[in-house]
Amino acid sequence: MPAPSDFAQPLEDFPVLLYLAPHLDDAVLSCGGLIHRQAQAGHDVLVLTVFAGDPPPGPRSGFAALLAQLWEAPEEPMAVRRVEDQAALASLGARWQHWAYPDCIFRSDPESGEFCYPIRDAIFGQVHPAERAALVDELAARLAESCREWQPEAVYSLLTAGHHVDHQLLQWASRRLEGAGWDLRYYEDYPYVEDPACLEAALREAGGEWRPELEALSEADLAAKLDAVACYGSQLGVLFGGEAEMRARVSAYARSLVPGSSGAAERYWRPLEHRPSTDDREAVNGLEERIERMRPPRRQAIPSLRSGDRLTAPPSYYLTTVLSASEACR
Repeated sequence: MPAPSDFAQPLEDFPVLLYLAPHLDDAVLSCGGLIHRQAQAGHDVLVLTVFAGDPPPGPRSGFAALLAQLWEAPEEPMAVRRVEDQAALASLGARWQHWAYPDCIFRSDPESGEFCYPIRDAIFGQVHPAERAALVDELAARLAESCREWQPEAVYSLLTAGHHVDHQLLQWASRRLEGAGWDLRYYEDYPYVEDPACLEAALREAGGEWRPELEALSEADLAAKLDAVACYGSQLGVLFGGEAEMRARVSAYARSLVPGSSGAAERYWRPLEHRPSTDDREAVNGLEERIERMRPPRRQAIPSLRSGDRLTAPPSYYLTTVLSASEACR
């Protein structure tokens, strides 16, 4: 896939705190409180969204057309979403970069011309074979080049809770930065992480041992996060049922991470050891699977999250999509 024409603010000051997001809302939904805290402390925070480009010309799948209708932006859905993201990040004091790769719902197999992810179950399934190598290699190379240019003090990637294919692709590419010496932390993909099974599945699939790190949020940080999420007007109805429901759910989850207190937090994770790249792992997948079948099942403890705090969402077509991802985590 050729490098697309990106949308970007001019970048002059380095180093930065770099957040990697697959879509135009993921970083704010998952990390908006910490981004606000860091920006208020004087850090230069940059959010890079990878799959932020316009749909390619030509027909769209029925699923993609339906989502664009639900976003109330049937003609230019990504242009609307980019404006929302710019407003959200400006409210937090962060800068933005939008790479112009299309969202998975708009991508096609370059050889067959068939849509890679034409139905809702496909976007929470396995990455399309046409993208497993070439696209990951391209993203990894561009991320490495960007890190050399921007010299980030820390890089925030994602765990892939929910198993969305775009989340998987970005995590696979960003994991290669660990081997190059960059400091990576991994955030919990919200709202999928509301279901503890999705978080457990993401940690299990990533492999190795992980250390959780809670980042306490002030009331001002939480309020700023809620206001920033509210900027994504095209997403509020399909993800939450409306702004009031969004504020209630996001607040409840942040407070569930510090049970027994009136505080709020976001949770991040670090691998305790360097993990092999996707290419290395695929070379030994068969052996790993045979070894794992010989071991008793393990559950990694996830502190400060009570199963009783699981929240439910109002019904809608896209929310059914989110819930189907939760079922896939079980």
